[in-house]
Amino acid sequence: MRIIYKNELGAVTLCGGGEGDWRITAVHGLGLAPKAYTVVRYAGADGGDTIGEVVNVRTITVSGDVRSAAVRRRELSRAARVFNKKGVLTVISGNVRRRIDCRATRFEAEDKNAAAAPFVLQFSADDPAFSDIEASVVPIFRRENLIASPFTLPKMFSRRTTEADVINLGDMPCEPVLTIYGARQSGATLAGGDEYIAIANAANSQEIRLSTGVLAEETIAIDIPKRRITSDVRGDLMAYLDGGSYLSDFWLEPGVNHISAHSSDANAVMVCEFMGRYVAMM
Repeated sequence: MRIIYKNELGAVTLCGGGEGDWRITAVHGLGLAPKAYTVVRYAGADGGDTIGEVVNVRTITVSGDVRSAAVRRRELSRAARVFNKKGVLTVISGNVRRRIDCRATRFEAEDKNAAAAPFVLQFSADDPAFSDIEASVVPIFRRENLIASPFTLPKMFSRRTTEADVINLGDMPCEPVLTIYGARQSGATLAGGDEYIAIANAANSQEIRLSTGVLAEETIAIDIPKRRITSDVRGDLMAYLDGGSYLSDFWLEPGVNHISAHSSDANAVMVCEFMGRYVAMM
């Protein structure tokens, strides 16, 4: 196993199996995060009715030792500065690779002259779910080239694809980032009231609709997790969000999500980018 804590101040790598200067001897908190339950009990009746549950903050505890006496004092000082800032914890175990945003709430190490100095680290994650290390990117709205070999006319040179199956391999719903790239000829402008962008998820009947198109070489990002719609040309586009559309109501279900997209610009390209979420590091 390898655990990496990283932020703008640097990274600290903890290794299992005798690798590296930071050696892991025990890890706790990678399974299911603890839950709090609301239970109603009735007089004269055994047990009760559980009417609600909530997942608590995840706590991950790592213990081990720092083995390199020659660099120990300098390394412990550097690590303390890194652990003092919020960061990203990456856990790699065999073929499973996950990450989680967290902060180090405890760091204790004994800097003695012994061959190995023991340490204890504790991390706290407000969002207890693990996520993929890298985002999955799926094209939704695009033009596909049909010319792969010599041909004779008449023949279609390309076709427009407006839908795709997006597979969320995680255990939980996740919120995507939908990016639209304009492909109009240079200098093109929006026509007016007939401009639109519409995206729908058949898995849960959710839809997002904008009352604007996309300009030449413009990039529009519909960032569901951050609840914002921005253009690299026009800035904030939240005013174009249809009155019946809410960013908080659009997500990818676990499993297959059939996403369709339509735009007044037939040459636009749209991709769906997301990171799966997992209840445990397993």
